Amino acid sequence: FAPLASAWAPGSFPNQGAGLRPSTTSVRTWSSSSDSVERFSLSDLVFDRYIGEVTYSVVATYGKDVASSSGDLRSGVVGRTPQLESQGRSSTRLFQASRTDPGIRSRGGDPRCLVKEVAASTAGRRGLGDAAALASRELAASKALEAEWEVRQTREQAGGGGLFGLALAAFGGGGGGGSSRPKPFSVLLGELDFEAAAAAPSGAGEAAVFREWSEALGTAAPRPNATWLVYEWDGLNTLATFAVPTKARVASVRALRQRLEAQGRGGLFLPPVPESAPFDKVAQFLVKGVVSQSLEAVSLLHEAGLAHRGLGNMGSLGLTALDSQDKSTPFEGCEVGLLLVKLQALGFSTPLTDSSADRQASALLWLGTDKPTPLQLASLSLAEDLHGLGLALLATMLNALAEVPDGPDGEYPADGLSSATGGLLGGSPGGSPGGGLLGGLPGLGVRDLERLLDGPYKGDAAPQYDPATGQSLRLGKLEEFLASDPRTERACRQVLGGRARAGWDFFASLLYAREEAAKGGKDQPPRPTRGLLDHPFLD
Repeated sequence: FAPLASAWAPGSFPNQGAGLRPSTTSVRTWSSSSDSVERFSLSDLVFDRYIGEVTYSVVATYGKDVASSSGDLRSGVVGRTPQLESQGRSSTRLFQASRTDPGIRSRGGDPRCLVKEVAASTAGRRGLGDAAALASRELAASKALEAEWEVRQTREQAGGGGLFGLALAAFGGGGGGGSSRPKPFSVLLGELDFEAAAAAPSGAGEAAVFREWSEALGTAAPRPNATWLVYEWDGLNTLATFAVPTKARVASVRALRQRLEAQGRGGLFLPPVPESAPFDKVAQFLVKGVVSQSLEAVSLLHEAGLAHRGLGNMGSLGLTALDSQDKSTPFEGCEVGLLLVKLQALGFSTPLTDSSADRQASALLWLGTDKPTPLQLASLSLAEDLHGLGLALLATMLNALAEVPDGPDGEYPADGLSSATGGLLGGSPGGSPGGGLLGGLPGLGVRDLERLLDGPYKGDAAPQYDPATGQSLRLGKLEEFLASDPRTERACRQVLGGRARAGWDFFASLLYAREEAAKGGKDQPPRPTRGLLDHPFLD
């Protein structure tokens, strides 16, 4: 699967056009309660193609006493170190479908939709990886975001931010005004009821429906006890799509075009080749578009009283287009005005004040208390989201702005960093950017940055200032390390290091949010996420 090919429909995939429109019919049930969502039947959708599968690993961080220099616990070398413990895996299959309602097009809407089949492949230790729990949290988060968005729209002039935003505003923060932009999150349309469709009184039967399914889409039959969620179509581009140098993106699309032409699927079905935008334009697209809108989307979630708990994965933020059938349009010329960042993958979100055992363990690790107050839990939840967001955005910027040489033939090779220049850390070409919607890309990734910040550059967390200018020096050692590589030097010095190191100061606010949360008292309200939108780096 090539993430860059995800936004182009006809002819881009082996099963494109085969479609699945079962002969079965079922009664469509409409929601009569505001707490419910629309129920779709198979007759309401035409499944156009199978996209692929996403596997999520549920991981918790715990504090354990470990030896800092060896495997033996000895006096004087014992410290509290974060340890990762796997809690299970869950897989989600993705499909592109079209709604059959003829009124959608007549109203100027897009009938395309994304359908997710959420199923657990391995049960989580506390049920976190269970399909029903994932779908339930996804539904709850979608409703909360819709409600918060409506509140913000009605209070646009007054500057309200919902109940949680108003609470934050009472302490000097709050959720700014509303917006005329489209919703900065994936819009849930409803649930697909497979059982009702298979049992419809048409005589087709479950076996026939699922056989038709497999033949048309080229993938296994629907899994038992899965939950099916239907979303508006936003394309499949994520942070990971853009977390590669411009040359790599252009070369990847060029290679895709060649493959399609070789298969006889050229013409109108060929994806357009994006422009090799100049460095300054890509930087502006990242800062004014990707970073600013990502922070805006996360702010809305926090004002709705929820934490995402998965922002360190690049697939959690989707990049789509405003008012365009081609959802990859903003990337062609790096046009900020065409970009829309959307929050997605909400299956692990929980309330900010979640006091479950996992949250208690995190509070013990970061706050040093086994009895955190609701305000402490909320502060830590916000901080953990900001930390993950900082890792994902910084990795995206460093990779997208990397200046890499051409290959021997004068063109950038299609497989990018892995063959041409090695990983951005100068060693392994297998760096992992944290995973896109359907896989990672080579280069300097989220996990790489996390290891650097938790290892050799851990001291960068302490507030440091230039005694002569008063300029913040946080992340200075990491800057020196990354700037020593000619591929990332310009991004580090010019974009992040310009204007009194505003970029590095901004990312320090995100990456060290947990350390700042630990300094607050048990009755101190959390700092509102939206306040970071006023940072000089984003101006």
